[in-house]
Amino acid sequence: MKLRKSEKSPTPLIFLAITVFMFLILIILKPEVFWSIINNSIKLLITILPSLLLVFLLLVITNYFITKKTIVKHFQGKHGWLTAIIFGMLSSGPIYMWYPLLSDLKDKGLSNGFIATFLYNRSIKLPILPLMVSYFGIVYVIVLTLVMALTSLLQGLIINKITGGKNEHSNSI
Repeated sequence: MKLRKSEKSPTPLIFLAITVFMFLILIILKPEVFWSIINNSIKLLITILPSLLLVFLLLVITNYFITKKTIVKHFQGKHGWLTAIIFGMLSSGPIYMWYPLLSDLKDKGLSNGFIATFLYNRSIKLPILPLMVSYFGIVYVIVLTLVMALTSLLQGLIINKITGGKNEHSNSI
């Protein structure tokens, strides 16, 4: 069944109804389990709430300050690699939303290596790092982040080497 844009799928409501039904059964048959689940959920929310607020703040800041013009300006010269790493980490939203921008930057001369480095670094999410630290510890998160950033640089250099540092549209920056 293909839905029109104005029609919405009933699946989320069905899922919600099933979940509420299961909790109603649970509260009737095993109220102590139900209240244990509620208490654990509240404790978890209180634990991660500061991280969620920090995530929201970082998303607002990055969406306000990082524009297409800023990206084009900073993807040049020797600092372009560092810029690709940093902007990849700061990028947010679904990946498919970045493809048109990256295509436009590629048309303006951005090399395949910079694009690969940017895409690789999208897996490093700065807003989520505080939450990762709370679960895994700061040493692990720092080491993982550095390894991923350095690997992205290596990946970008390899792709530039394979493609000759150029893209199909124009010369590399």
